[in-house]
Order: sequence, then C-alpha cells, then structure tokens
Amino acid sequence: MSVGGFMNLENILSDLVKCFYFSDPIGGDIEYIEIPIKVNVENISGQLLEYYQHLSFESDCYFGDQFFGLVLFSIQSNGRELSSWGLEDIHEWKNGRYTIFAKNTSDDVIFCDTSDEKCPVYGIISGGEYYHKLGDSLYDFLSFSIKLIRLEIIDYQGEIYSDNNFNIKEEFINDVSSLINSSFSGKAREGVSKFLL
Repeated sequence: MSVGGFMNLENILSDLVKCFYFSDPIGGDIEYIEIPIKVNVENISGQLLEYYQHLSFESDCYFGDQFFGLVLFSIQSNGRELSSWGLEDIHEWKNGRYTIFAKNTSDDVIFCDTSDEKCPVYGIISGGEYYHKLGDSLYDFLSFSIKLIRLEIIDYQGEIYSDNNFNIKEEFINDVSSLINSSFSGKAREGVSKFLL
C-alpha cells in the first residue's frame, strides 16, 4: 500500500473509532491499531482486510446514533455468518464473493464485494432481495458514515425529531440528502438514498 493510501486508511479508521465513542455507543469497544494484526479468515482481502487488520474489537460495536444505527461486526461475530441472514444457499454468497461486516439497527445487512480490491459496499433491506450499492469502496462507505454520524451528533446534537411521533425534521433530511449528493454519484448515490431515506 502506498504511504498516501495508508494515511487515508489511518485517518478514516481512527476517525471511525472517535466517531463510535462520541456517538454514545450502545455496546462494544473498538481501538485503532497502527501495526496490522493477523487475520485468519477466508475470503477477506483488499480494503476489508485492512479494516480488520487495523481495528481491534472483540464484540460487535453498536453506534449510538438514532438515524442510521450502525453496528460493526467483529471478525468472530455470528452476524458475519450467512446462516444468520438466510443467505447460505444463494450461489453468489456460497462462492465467497460477498462478506458481511455490518448491519443497521433495523437488521438490514451491509456487506462488501471482496472480488474487487476496493471492496464496494452493498446493503439489503430486511425482507428484500435487491442489493443497494452503498459505496464504490469500503472507505467511501465509512467516510460517509462518519460524516452522517457527525451531522446527527454534532450539528444537530441528536435533536433530529420534529415531534413525539419520531417524525424526522425536514431540515435534517435535507442535510442528509445534500451529504449523499456530495459524497456519491451514480448507483451508489441512488442506493444510499433508497437505503437511508
């Protein structure tokens, strides 16, 4: 990996760890590790391998943001198992092309295409079959997630609801839409919009 690539990786992953702790986490502990740790798992390569080599967490990490509710699966988590999601009999999953690494709190699975070094990210809305593209690379997805959590926690101080029925403030939705449009293009922009909004 180039020095510039490592700096980008270091910034994103260390920012993700900071973001986890200021999001008022629901569970888990996570740490950024500069020297890569050994990962003994098949079908993990590219950016996803770097992610697991530089983040140390023993149990799943539940971010405390209300809007997106991101949950990162540890390397040994049952959440990474295909059988947890009823995907074990689908050919493109059986051949190891896709690797689950997260979900949201609505139990929508988030995974990487590890046949590509950049590990593009996709999500499946619970009960659906369609794969929504959530980033051209894992780092695109993580960078966006960091910005989204900061928008909610810092800019809105967690006050994203307009009433007691948990209707989300229109201005927050507009800011999320602007963030999506400035972060993504093409299928990723469309996929993130459908997945989140």
